[in-house]
Amino acid sequence: MQTLFVALPSFYMWYNAVFDAPDQGTQFGSQVEIASRLLPYKLATEQPAEITKTLLSIDGSVAGNLVAGGVVRSVDPSLTGLNPSWRKAIGQFTVGVGWPEGASGSEILRQRSILKQNTDVLDKIMTDSGSYLNEGSLYERDFRKAYFGSHYSKLRSIKRRYDAGSLFVVPSGVGSDEWDIDSQCRRQ
Repeated sequence: MQTLFVALPSFYMWYNAVFDAPDQGTQFGSQVEIASRLLPYKLATEQPAEITKTLLSIDGSVAGNLVAGGVVRSVDPSLTGLNPSWRKAIGQFTVGVGWPEGASGSEILRQRSILKQNTDVLDKIMTDSGSYLNEGSLYERDFRKAYFGSHYSKLRSIKRRYDAGSLFVVPSGVGSDEWDIDSQCRRQ
């Protein structure tokens, strides 16, 4: 694993370095896909060595974010559609893969396979966890559990009530499992 720190005098300088770089196509231009898992507070406090061992076993990019905990832990999970695993989380880990512009289809599929394998590694230790929907994969093995947890059935019944014709469909969204992979045709 490698970590690189670069000090820049301002956010604006960082933004220009990342997004306005003249050689962005070669230095920063690539396709990236990520998957994430929420890190349960209990796991973080009781098994830090196991988490570290698991993260070091991942083939590729791993990042951690402290995006959970705090007040969100005190809200009754039944009051929102938010995945209940947020209520138990202290942070999140993402795994990622990438390929350069113009990569072959077989290389893209190979990278996505690595992403799925790395997500499986996270799932072995974070068994009762979920994913941060905005930093999740379209290739989740069980998007209902990962994104919505035990709230999926309630959210599905709400969707049936207010969108009976299933007009609003997004990949890995509530009710999307009733559609084909391209969200164009209903499954029989």
